[in-house]
Amino acid sequence: MKMFSIEHNNPGFNIGELIALYDGCGWNADGFRNEKRTELALRNSLWYCSAYLAEDDRLVGFARLVGDGVYVTQLVDLMVSAPYRNRGLARQIVSEISTGFNQQQRNAAIMLVDGSGISDLYTSLGFLDATSEQVYYQVAAQTADASV
Repeated sequence: MKMFSIEHNNPGFNIGELIALYDGCGWNADGFRNEKRTELALRNSLWYCSAYLAEDDRLVGFARLVGDGVYVTQLVDLMVSAPYRNRGLARQIVSEISTGFNQQQRNAAIMLVDGSGISDLYTSLGFLDATSEQVYYQVAAQTADASV
């Protein structure tokens, strides 16, 4: 029996469950990820993959791809609920999202920035380590406007 089931781009996706997963993983301490923003983020994503516990259909893992799908595609928001880590679920999610997306968009490179310390996972899945590259980013000021 499979422990997890994986879905791609589910149109009936429950945004509240995703926000609860962000909360549970410590990715929403400031409350910035609300339903409206999260729904917009999913709509603007190229592809997303959700993982559910097979026994009760509870969302326990997630990842999405953003970018133009031709030159710039980035894997973001890879999360697995703490009780289900170290069971191969992150590996399964990354593999599923990469395979599914690349079947639609031939030869689109997928990039990611890893601050989690699980870089061995990514290199074992065929991602190349670009630590010698200079990477720059700018943190946008968060708006207090809750309407978006």
